[in-house]
Amino acid sequence: MRRGWLTALLILFFIATPAPGEAKPAVEEKAPLVAPPEEDSPPIPGDAELVMDHENPLVGEQIDYRLKVELPPGFELQVPEAFPFPAALRLKKDEVTVRKEGNQWTALLPLMVIRYGRIKIPELTFTATDADNNSLSVRAGEIVVFTGSHFENESEPEAAGAETPVSLVQTNWILIWILIVLAVVLAAVGGTLWLAGRRRGKKPAPKAIPIPAHIVAGRALDALEKERLAEEGEFEAFYTRLSEILRDYLGRRWLFDSLDLTTTELMAHMDQRAMANADFQLLANMLMDFDLVKFARFAPSITQSNEDIERTRGFITQTASTESGEVPS
Repeated sequence: MRRGWLTALLILFFIATPAPGEAKPAVEEKAPLVAPPEEDSPPIPGDAELVMDHENPLVGEQIDYRLKVELPPGFELQVPEAFPFPAALRLKKDEVTVRKEGNQWTALLPLMVIRYGRIKIPELTFTATDADNNSLSVRAGEIVVFTGSHFENESEPEAAGAETPVSLVQTNWILIWILIVLAVVLAAVGGTLWLAGRRRGKKPAPKAIPIPAHIVAGRALDALEKERLAEEGEFEAFYTRLSEILRDYLGRRWLFDSLDLTTTELMAHMDQRAMANADFQLLANMLMDFDLVKFARFAPSITQSNEDIERTRGFITQTASTESGEVPS
C-alpha cells in the first residue's frame, strides 16, 4: 500500500517538472499607449487687398479690406472683434461681411479714411475653427496706401511759379467823390452838433468801448449750445456755425478778415502771428476736423460734438487777451 502511494507521488512530480532545456511560456505584456505629439500647424497665408474707387482715396471716403483664403473642409473663417488698424482708418464694424464659395472664404472689412498721407496696414491674423474646436491661423501680409486731401497741395505744399503780380486795388473815382461829399456833410453836421453842445455846456457822450473778441465768441458758443443742433442730428449746421465762430474770433483777435479765407490760407496767415506751437497745432487740428464734417459728410457722435465745442472754448480762453494785455481767467 505504501509503495503504491510513493509511486503515484513520483509520477505526479515528473509530470509537473519541465524537461531540461524546455522554456517556460512567456507572459505577453502590452506596451503603454502614448498619444502622438501634437504639432502646431503653420499659419495659412491669406490673399489681402484693398478695394478702392481710385488710386489715392480722399479723406472721408470708404475703402474695403478684402481677405481671400482657401480653408480645409469643415473649417469656418472667424472675424475678431478688434483689429490693429492705424488711427488714420476707422473700421465700420456693423458692415463687416464673411461669405463662402466651396472651400474659398472671403472677408470684407469696410474702412473710413479720416487722415491723409501714407498709411500702413500691418499683418493681420484671422482664426478658422471646425465643429471639434480645432483652430487654424490665417495670416495676411501688410498693405501700404497713400490717401489724399480735399484741399489741393495740402499734404505737400508747393510754391507757385513766379508770375506778374495783379493789383487788387483799383481806383474808383466815383466812390472817392461820394466819400468826400459824405465826409464834408458829416463834418458840417458834427461841427454844428459840437457847437450846439458847447453852447449848452454839455459834455459829448462817451464813446462805446468795443467788446473784446473772446467775450463775443463766448456768447456765440453759449447760443450755439442752446440750439442743440447736434442732439437733433444737424451735425453739418452745427460744425458750420462752430467753424464760423472760431474764424470770427481769429479775425477780431488779430485784426484781419478771416471769414472768406480757406483753411490753408487761414493757417498760413496765423503762422505769421505770435502764437505758441501747441495753440497753433490745436487750431490746425480743429479746423481740419470741422472741415471733415462740412465737406466730407463725416458724421461724428454727440459726445464728439460736445468735446469739440469745449476744445474751441478752451482755445479761445487760452489765446484771448484784453486791451491791457491780461489774459482772462
